[in-house]
Order: sequence, then C-alpha cells, then structure tokens
Amino acid sequence: MTINISQWRRLSKKNLIQFSNDADIEILALLKNLLEKDTAWILSHPEFILSSEEICDLNKKIARLVTGEPLAYIINHVEFFGLPFFINENVLIPRPDTEILVERALEWCKDQTKAVKFVDIGTGSGCIGISILYHYPEFVGYGVDISYDALKVANGNRKLLKKSAFQLIQADLLSFTNEKFDLVCANLPYIPMIPLQDLIVSKFEPAIALNGGINGTEIIKRLLLELDTHIKRSGLILLEIQYDQGKIIQDYASEIFLDSRISILKDLSRNDRVISIELIS
Repeated sequence: MTINISQWRRLSKKNLIQFSNDADIEILALLKNLLEKDTAWILSHPEFILSSEEICDLNKKIARLVTGEPLAYIINHVEFFGLPFFINENVLIPRPDTEILVERALEWCKDQTKAVKFVDIGTGSGCIGISILYHYPEFVGYGVDISYDALKVANGNRKLLKKSAFQLIQADLLSFTNEKFDLVCANLPYIPMIPLQDLIVSKFEPAIALNGGINGTEIIKRLLLELDTHIKRSGLILLEIQYDQGKIIQDYASEIFLDSRISILKDLSRNDRVISIELIS
C-alpha cells in the first residue's frame, strides 16, 4: 500500500497527539528533515508518495517522540541564534533563553575597540561561542568542556559553520590556562541534584551538563573563584543560572569582584536567567 505525505501526516497525528502538544510541528519537522525540503514544499506537495523505507524511518521517529524523546535529538538539529547546529544526546539542547546571554555578549562586544579574547565554558554544542564568532570573526575564542563527547559535537559544528578559529579544549573550567580573558561566557550545570531526578530532562539530556550539585550553584561558584585571576579588569562575565539563583549568585559575585556592575537579565518568561558581571577598570 502506498502512502502520500497528507495521509502519513494524518495517521501520525492520531498516534502522537495524545503525547505531544506540538504534534503538527513535530510531524512537519520530521518530514522536512527526512526529505530535505522546506515547509513550503511539504505543504504544497500533499500527494507526494513516500517510499516504504521513508515510511519505516518516519514511523520509528514517531515512536521515539511518543516516549518523550526531544525532537532535536531525533533529527539531530536545532536552530540557535539563527544558525543551524548539529546536536546529539551528548550535549544539552540549546534553548531560546540562552540566546539572551549571546545577545548581551554581542551588545558588549560592539563597544570594544580591539579584538576580544573570550572563552565559552561548558561549551557543549558550541552554540554560544560559535554564535559570537559568527558575528565577530576577528575575535579569539575558546570552547571548553569537561566532556570529550560534547567536544566532538562542538567540533562538528565549528566545521559546519566554518569557524575553525574556535579552539576547543577538554578541561575542568579554567584549569587549562593562566591566561586572562576579556569575555567569559558559561552555561554550566545549575539544576540541584535531588530535584533533577524528577525532571523530564534527566531522562534524555546528559547528567554531566545538568547536575549542579546539592544546591545547584556549586560549579558556578567554583568558576567565579577561578575567574578572579582569569578575567581582565575591564572584562565581562556572563553566567546562565536557574530561575531562583539570581540573588545567591549576585551576592557571591559581589564579594569577589568588588569593582563591578552586576545585573540579572530576565528570560522570555521574566524569570532570572543570566548574571552579568561587568568589571570596572
């Protein structure tokens, strides 16, 4: 029996709709990914016949969606800051809220009079560092992660987006260098250990990128201590945090960086999401 795009979409929605609030969007994304066509083509070719191999592949992916597996891992693709990134289960799925960190970084960068040397700590897929270099290719950028598997993903993305200047290093925070940086960005693990066990993200996304210790702030605080000797006196530190960690991290940072302007940036839901620490030279 042959099935066309319209028929497959209808049948798949019946299977998926009870498990997903975005069934139509996810089904369309699977088709676009498999057929390598854009939305307009898919919608304008409802009678296009799918091969048995294509139907088998698509149905397997629908079954994965039913289990709750994120679409981004199934299609190995996500858009971040307008750029395409490859991802897999070894890295966090980049979220729109993290784009706020990149926006603040780029806002600061435009006021700099010389090339910036920056480091993206806990780089994962490389989305933060590569996005900055995309807009400022003359900068010197480092992507650091403790996970070798994550760095393999970042390496693929720097090749995909032709950002070979983004240097990748396997290390625990800043243990790899004695250098000082103009800009430090970090999306480190910040979810407390106990609550993490009950969150859906813990089922599919890497624990090493989620588990922030007992209070969720342990790794961030350790980085802040290291940054005291790794940030230039006119530099900027940007840290993604959990919604309820703003005051805690702000107070901790103010004890380390006495001459600084510290602010908390809100995410799309108006929750605390990024700590901005601008040093005053």
